[in-house]
Amino acid sequence: MMAEDVETGGLQLSVFDSSARDTGYAAIMTPVNLGVDCACCISFAAALAKRFQALLIGVAAEDYAVSEFGGEMGLAMEAAVGDEAERQLSDNLMRAEQTFRRAAGTGLRIEWRSGVGNPRAFLMEQARAADIVVIARQGANDASQGRMAISLGGLMMEIGRPLLVIPPKSLCLSSDRIIVAWKDSREARGAIWDAMPLLKQAQSVTVVAVGGDREHQGAIDVSRHLCRHGVASRAHPRLEAQSQVSGQLLAIAEAGDAGLIVAGAYGHGRMQERIFGGVTRDFLTSTTIPCLMSH
Repeated sequence: MMAEDVETGGLQLSVFDSSARDTGYAAIMTPVNLGVDCACCISFAAALAKRFQALLIGVAAEDYAVSEFGGEMGLAMEAAVGDEAERQLSDNLMRAEQTFRRAAGTGLRIEWRSGVGNPRAFLMEQARAADIVVIARQGANDASQGRMAISLGGLMMEIGRPLLVIPPKSLCLSSDRIIVAWKDSREARGAIWDAMPLLKQAQSVTVVAVGGDREHQGAIDVSRHLCRHGVASRAHPRLEAQSQVSGQLLAIAEAGDAGLIVAGAYGHGRMQERIFGGVTRDFLTSTTIPCLMSH
C-alpha cells in the first residue's frame, strides 16, 4: 500500500493511496515449542506466508519451574538450582529458535521473538503484530508440546486475532474449497471478515447454515454478500443445531474435498452458546481439517 508522508503543525501524518487495496495477510504468527510436531506447524505457516508474501513471526516463551518445596527449604532449593534452571531455559528458547528458522526455510521474511514467562500471555501480547495466528490442534491423543504448550480455549477467547488451527502432519493449506459455518452472530461475521483473503482465492465457498430458517436466510444473504466481493459462493441447505454440529460440518467438508472450515468461536458464558461452545471445543481439539476461528 502506497503512502505519502505529510507534515502538519509539527506532526507527520501518513496519507494512504485510496486506490491501493489490502489483498491479504501482511504478517502471520506461529507459536513455537519443542514438541515433535512443531516443525510441521511452522512449515504450514511458512507456506501460507509465502502465498501472501507476508512476514512470518515465530514466538516462544517458557517460565521458570516452580519449586515443589515451600518455606525456607523452597528458597534454598531454588537458589541451588537457579543457575542450572536459567541455563536450561535459555537452551530451550535457543532450540526453539533453531527449529523455527530451520522449518521456515528460505524465500520469505521471518522474525523471531522470545521471552521468559507464561507462553500464552507472551503470545497474546505479541499477536498485536500479526493478522492471523497459525497454531496446532491440541487433542487428548496429540503429541505433547512440553512446557511451551499453550491452552487453546482461553487463548481463543482473549487473543483478539483469528486462529488457524491445524491438525497434526498438515504441511500446507489447500483452500480451493472452503466451508463457512454460519450462525447469525458477531463471531461468525468476524470470522468471515478475517478469512476474506483466503475466501477471495478460493474456487468454491459453501456457506452452511446451522439452525433454523432464520439462519438459512442469513446464509443466503452472506453468500450473496461474498459474491459481491468476487467470492464464488453458494448457500448449503441448513443443518439442525444439535450436539453433532462439528461432525456434520466436517463430513460436509470432507465430502466436498474442502481444505478449510471458517467458523466463529464461542465461549460458555451464555445459555444460547452452550451448543456452539461445544462445537468450538471440538474444532480446537479434534478437527481433521484446518479451521480458521475468530471470536
